Amino acid sequence: MKKEIYLPLLCLLFFNLSFAQSYDDLISQAEKQYQDQAYEESTKTYLQAFDLKTDQSAGDLY
Repeated sequence: MKKEIYLPLLCLLFFNLSFAQSYDDLISQAEKQYQDQAYEESTKTYLQAFDLKTDQSAGDLY
């Protein structure tokens, strides 16, 4: 009788643990993607500002 009760509970526990692990993986992947995107945007903004600065200084030379 105990085996009949514990087997579904064990399966349910295993399913919950595997789901929690995959959910954690999804969250960490989304966080990494967000950080990569934020870094890329800040780098692009910095490079655009640098280009504007060099364009202005090059214009001053002429």
